[in-house]
Amino acid sequence: MKKPNKNMEAFLLGVFAGELLISKGCIQPDFQVENVGIRNGIPVLMDYADIIGVELPAALTRDVIRIIKESIFSLVDNYEGSFEAQSYVRAGFLARSGMLGHMVYEDARDNGYSSFLFVEKSLRNTAHSLGRITKWEDVKPLIGEWIEIPLDLLNVQSDLELKQEKEKKIIHPLNGYYLQNTVHIMSLLDHGILRDEKKCAQIYADICISALRYGMPYMAYGYAQKCLTMASTNEILSIGELVINETHDATREYKDYVDKFIELEDFQLMWILEDFDITI
Repeated sequence: MKKPNKNMEAFLLGVFAGELLISKGCIQPDFQVENVGIRNGIPVLMDYADIIGVELPAALTRDVIRIIKESIFSLVDNYEGSFEAQSYVRAGFLARSGMLGHMVYEDARDNGYSSFLFVEKSLRNTAHSLGRITKWEDVKPLIGEWIEIPLDLLNVQSDLELKQEKEKKIIHPLNGYYLQNTVHIMSLLDHGILRDEKKCAQIYADICISALRYGMPYMAYGYAQKCLTMASTNEILSIGELVINETHDATREYKDYVDKFIELEDFQLMWILEDFDITI
């Protein structure tokens, strides 16, 4: 197999970490690149000696979240100093792990690790996110439901969007949002590689609408601005303008920060916008 570039390697490792966690309940505490091999184009662990097993979702606690977070820290350490590569790790991990992955990154943010470290350090201590999760009995069924969704992102199939529509009809709306987020991430990865600007503009418009629906004004605003910078159809331009108007009041305080980051790579921008929505 041809060795993937650094960003694709980072993305696949993020997906792989999520796959181990969600499908097998396994946490690799020392997630170094040299501990991972490639077999038939798919990452595999070379060393199982230190693997930690956890029964999900039953055994989920704040301490387990911390252990997963430290595992992800060991993974991103492979790309120390690279905001772009670390954003690919994050995107891959969140695409596979859904709500649980977002909880892990929220806990990391509470402990000082966020996109703001790379772009706006003055904001890095503004975080209080895991405090919103007060009833574990409410969270665990949602994570259990996510575990049952058949996602094979290491060998992604062309019918992922069809699977999304089928699954969204029978799962909790919050998991429906995370599943939609997975489709957006995989679509951005695919069409970013192909440099398909028109398709990317459609994905951006979909992200806008989804973010607006789920109360994420900075995500909606940021990708609406992306729509306006591209060779978009009149329909997509109209969506972008509508979303910018709808989010005007909610994003007024920090929109100037966001405007500075619009031209960043997609997974970097996505990380920044989510940090604004969650922590500000």
